[in-house]
Amino acid sequence: MAPVEFFEAPAKYFRWAIRQKPAIFWALVIGTMGPVMAFTVPPIRTYLGDGPRPQIPLTYPSKSPPTDRGSQRWRNEEGATGGVSFPKGPRKIPQGYDD
Repeated sequence: MAPVEFFEAPAKYFRWAIRQKPAIFWALVIGTMGPVMAFTVPPIRTYLGDGPRPQIPLTYPSKSPPTDRGSQRWRNEEGATGGVSFPKGPRKIPQGYDD
């Protein structure tokens, strides 16, 4: 049987591909599942109660978070900007890792 062009007769091509080229057949099956799942899975997840994910934090946790996540910058107690709280006191240097 001669190879069949896909767009001429898709059903005939699938019958040929399942016997002669199973890797191509399963690649087409799995490839068509992607766009179908992109439109069907989100409504199903919403129906089952899977809500939106919490937003990923953009700064290190601090005592006074910014009220606006936009371009407004703020200062913490030490005067540093950007929402990063640094530990107070001198830095403790780890022992045993000298060159």
